[in-house]
Amino acid sequence: IGVGERQRRPVIGVVWRDGLSEPLPPVLKVLEEVVGKLKDSGVDVVELNVPQFKKCQSLANAFFGVDGGNSVFDLLEKTGEPLINWLSTRLRRKKPIGMEELRDLHARKTELETEFLKIWKDVRGRRIDAFICPVAPHPVPPIDKWNGVSYTSSFVLLDYPAGTVPVRLFQESDLKGNISGDILSPWDKVNRELWDEKSIDRRVYLDTPLSVQVVAPKLQERRLYRAMEVVDDAVRTTKLATKL
Repeated sequence: IGVGERQRRPVIGVVWRDGLSEPLPPVLKVLEEVVGKLKDSGVDVVELNVPQFKKCQSLANAFFGVDGGNSVFDLLEKTGEPLINWLSTRLRRKKPIGMEELRDLHARKTELETEFLKIWKDVRGRRIDAFICPVAPHPVPPIDKWNGVSYTSSFVLLDYPAGTVPVRLFQESDLKGNISGDILSPWDKVNRELWDEKSIDRRVYLDTPLSVQVVAPKLQERRLYRAMEVVDDAVRTTKLATKL
């Protein structure tokens, strides 16, 4: 709620998935727990359908590579610092894009930003104060095994303020559960391998933090802070949340 507005019950959206990488069971489980605690604390929780989400990653990648990665490689060559293993197979020098292509990228970004404006009202016309979603589709993996970045890079692209609220540590009970359905993308294929007992020991996740991400509209950092406070209060207690 902005300064000077009457106190009202917060309205928090929930986005379960981005359409590119299906969240693994413990990620969905902790998100469900937070939704339940928000409702118990008096927050109105609205499920959001955001098909635009899956359009963000490819566009974000295009922006990240406008200079062909040459600035980074020039700096690395001067210092003699090698790329970490995770980047060594993903980052290569490329030709910088031209001005016309950059203009087209900005046009696509503006179009996507306009589409996203629709998510900030629910079907009853109420303002969505903020929404929660996964930080990543997987728990904290071993070094150089991190996979999905679309749950965070999307909001870098959109210039949405976002933050992470720790919920609890990964427990023995979180080792259960399987993922089904069709593979959504190459990112999703690798993501599922992070839960496949043939390729990883799930116990590596024990005692790692499980968190949720909180996202607010562009230029609404105060709303983000207040929404994170509401989510954190709900996670720690079940007291009534009266305002953002």
